[in-house]
Amino acid sequence: MSAVSTAASFIENAPPGELTEVINDIGSLLDDPSVTDKLIPAVERYHKEQFVTTKLPGGSGLVIVSEHNDLGGGRFYDSESASSFTYDHKTQACPAIHLETHRMHAYSAAEHSTANQVTSNECRKRRTYNRTRSRVNMPARCTYIYHPASRITITSKWQGTQLILSRKSLLRDVGNHVKEHFPSLPAYGVYPTNDGIAILIVGNKYSPSNYWNGRWRSAYTFNPSSSTLTGSIAVDVHYYEDGNVRLVTEKAVNESLRSTTSSDVARTIAAVEKKYQEELNRAFGALSEGAFKNLRRQLPVTRQKMDWQKASAYKIGQDIGGGARAR
Repeated sequence: MSAVSTAASFIENAPPGELTEVINDIGSLLDDPSVTDKLIPAVERYHKEQFVTTKLPGGSGLVIVSEHNDLGGGRFYDSESASSFTYDHKTQACPAIHLETHRMHAYSAAEHSTANQVTSNECRKRRTYNRTRSRVNMPARCTYIYHPASRITITSKWQGTQLILSRKSLLRDVGNHVKEHFPSLPAYGVYPTNDGIAILIVGNKYSPSNYWNGRWRSAYTFNPSSSTLTGSIAVDVHYYEDGNVRLVTEKAVNESLRSTTSSDVARTIAAVEKKYQEELNRAFGALSEGAFKNLRRQLPVTRQKMDWQKASAYKIGQDIGGGARAR
């Protein structure tokens, strides 16, 4: 394995909030000024997998960088502002935002690889349309269409079942949940995918002065045809003051929904995440009373700590010091 490949594996496993430090350390170890450029592909993979957030120029909130909103060419879609932005993986910053009327069909990986390969002229025409239209009836051979101004329409993927879900309602309900339960550096997004609608949530909390950093990531796919919510919740916390301890855990999610309304989707997400948080709290309690307790030095049978200043008063102290026989 080459030095760059080894370094790339360190990049992809960097703790939350510590990517810059990892890159700097790699540069010092390899003593190669060009190593940063060689590691850009690994940095890009890390950003998309970790749902790294950035602040748009002139914006107040954070937006997500991920595979789900990747438009290609370093541009990503923001569902909140219905615009796209450029993200520089090397500088880890957003140098530009594109506020033009954004017309976009579902940008799944499959469709990206076969861009504009459609079998119907009507479908090709309807992939771009006026933002002011609130409803678009797609021909059966078209798969998805995303309406950034108001609605998501999903048709032929589910053999004629048509769902129109208000983007603003889903963003609002998911956003209310995020703002209530993720007080530190949260971001969220709603994007169409091949399997339904992707909902991403990420919460970061960094405290390098206290030697710890953490990240919570939720990635869900809402399938309106089967009324299911699937995905996973991932937690990554790094503590490095008196040691080097890292918690990396992930939980699969597979829930059935009572309805396909945005409020029910948000309620289900809230319930799933609350349950997982409670499971983590119980696990931490068991860990403290179990494994960590067994690692600690046991007290003497007297259940009192040894007073080393009075060690000579104990017989063991006499034995160590030679006791009366030494006098």
